[in-house]
Amino acid sequence: MNKNVAMIISSFDGYEDLWIPLEQSYKKFWLDCPYKCYVTTNFKKPKFDFFNYLSVGKDESWSDMLSKSIRKVEENYILLTFDDLFLYKKIDTNYIQKYIAYAIDNDLNYLALYPSISDNNKITENIVSKNKNSKYRNATVWSLWKKEVLLDLLEKDESAWDFEINGSIRSNKYDKFYCVKTPVIPYTNGVVKGKWKRNAVKTIENNDIKLDLSRRQIMTLKENIIFNVKDVLYDMYKYILFLGK
Repeated sequence: MNKNVAMIISSFDGYEDLWIPLEQSYKKFWLDCPYKCYVTTNFKKPKFDFFNYLSVGKDESWSDMLSKSIRKVEENYILLTFDDLFLYKKIDTNYIQKYIAYAIDNDLNYLALYPSISDNNKITENIVSKNKNSKYRNATVWSLWKKEVLLDLLEKDESAWDFEINGSIRSNKYDKFYCVKTPVIPYTNGVVKGKWKRNAVKTIENNDIKLDLSRRQIMTLKENIIFNVKDVLYDMYKYILFLGK
């Protein structure tokens, strides 16, 4: 099963400063990761000792880059994540594998290992099916995909945000889009809109992972507070959405 899943960490050369600390977070908290991990690059060929890279050359958009990357791997399932999502807690590999196995055994087209604000129906204690015509039906954070489904839904000129909105509409032609009610993989979102989150920097550096803070700005206190408030409101909405399910 593990050989049938490739983890693709969506990135590009402009975020090169995140690659080594991100790799360190994986080595520290998910050293027994059973899936081959690829970082997408344009022209850079980084010297990783845990990650691998997929160099695809010039890209026209996030979707174009991801599509080119996916076509380079042999595995039939893609576990999609991002270059700014740092691990900060020990990952329970067996727990993750249970969800991956559930998705494959039940022929799911998509299973998000992080909850999203989509209308849904309960399937198991921690898994819900996403209804058609619901928001963020194909949310990308920690999402497991059938490769051919993801390739079919990607449009060459779309950003990740465009894909989560417009791609959700296109996903209505597919059944079996599921997500979890509570996160399966703990992470901290290190960078938002090109800037380091203040609390994320503290979390990452407290784990003895060194960051190059000269390459990008750190959020102002006001920016960080605004983001955190939005995060809390998002979590409250998810709680209400899943209440009673």
